[in-house]
Amino acid sequence: MLMTNNYQDFSNAILPKLEATFKTQLQQTITQPDLRSAMTYSLEVGGKRLRPLLLLSVVDTFKGIEAPAYLPAAALELVHTYSLIHDDLPAMDNDALRRGQPSNHVKFGVGQAILAGDGLLTLAFEWLAQSQYPAPIQIKLVQLLSHAAGPSEMVAGQYTDISLSDQANDLAVLRVMEMQKTAALINAAVLMGATISQVDVNTYGQLDLFSKYFGLAFQIADDIADFKTGQDTEEHKATFATELGLDKAQAYLDETVAQAKAALNAIKNVDLSLLQSYFEYFKAAA
Repeated sequence: MLMTNNYQDFSNAILPKLEATFKTQLQQTITQPDLRSAMTYSLEVGGKRLRPLLLLSVVDTFKGIEAPAYLPAAALELVHTYSLIHDDLPAMDNDALRRGQPSNHVKFGVGQAILAGDGLLTLAFEWLAQSQYPAPIQIKLVQLLSHAAGPSEMVAGQYTDISLSDQANDLAVLRVMEMQKTAALINAAVLMGATISQVDVNTYGQLDLFSKYFGLAFQIADDIADFKTGQDTEEHKATFATELGLDKAQAYLDETVAQAKAALNAIKNVDLSLLQSYFEYFKAAA
């Protein structure tokens, strides 16, 4: 286990190895250079790498990180990156910028961006199949990630989003949508880490609850940040902040974070300080 109980220190220690995994694997598995450039572009534009870091933090907490854990973590980030490329497309959210840089379709073209996203999504499962774990663990990892990314969760959430973009959303609809769009992949990250660590059934259940509440809180915090810039109001987007107002959205965030903390704290006889440190994100985002 790494000698740190802080997610920022953990990130500093882990990210070089994770980024090296991306570089090596992409070079080995994509032979078409222009396609590799389009796929690599969005992967390298930036981002917190929150999802792979959560997966690896769970593994570090309950088992200790070994080399095979990096490939499932990298696969998870491929799926997240694919979703961003497709979300930005003109037929979806029609965003020209992603993290301050031209979106993939602006940089490479719409058709090329679709294929880059398709490539990242399918490659993720090739990497999972290459991970050096026993078959039952590999199968569970594939099941968790495919469910979170598929029509029961992330795709369903995005479908709801584009279908209702011009209509007023009530809180219940918005909550279900964001649990699917955002929380599902964060939930998968934590449960993939739990699967690799082979935690007991009670711990698995509490990690399931923790990650769902944490994922929802992550989206509420993001909505609050965008509301403060005026971005979502100008674009007439239905978010927790635009629907509830800033004060009520902050109260909803506090309530959701408290639920995530309670779920995590129900796990006993384990040093959870690394996972608990992720709650600092919400203080920094306030």
